[in-house]
Amino acid sequence: MDTPNGYLDRVMRQHGITSDYALAQLLGVRRQAVSDYRRSQIFPSAAIALRIAQLLGLPPELVLLHRMRWLLTRDKEQKAIAVIEKIESIVIAELTRSNDASDAVNSRREHA
Repeated sequence: MDTPNGYLDRVMRQHGITSDYALAQLLGVRRQAVSDYRRSQIFPSAAIALRIAQLLGLPPELVLLHRMRWLLTRDKEQKAIAVIEKIESIVIAELTRSNDASDAVNSRREHA
């Protein structure tokens, strides 16, 4: 699972950002919010999680699932976490299958 810090670092790397201030501007949040995310005080809101997914080219469902799992972990809801992890594995499997199918179609087009 990616943590808030992990997502922030990935956005910074992919977009060549070197400061949390610039990251806050890109995300459309206050600099203090980025600081809170980094200290794991809060996970970005659903809207910011969707923005992060967009910036990283990730499926929004995956980032939202990570957000939900992080929130539930904070409350120690282990049964709910297990359900989220199962849904996450299904989403990842579906994405992998979709990518494999897309690669096969592209390969056939190249050889045609």
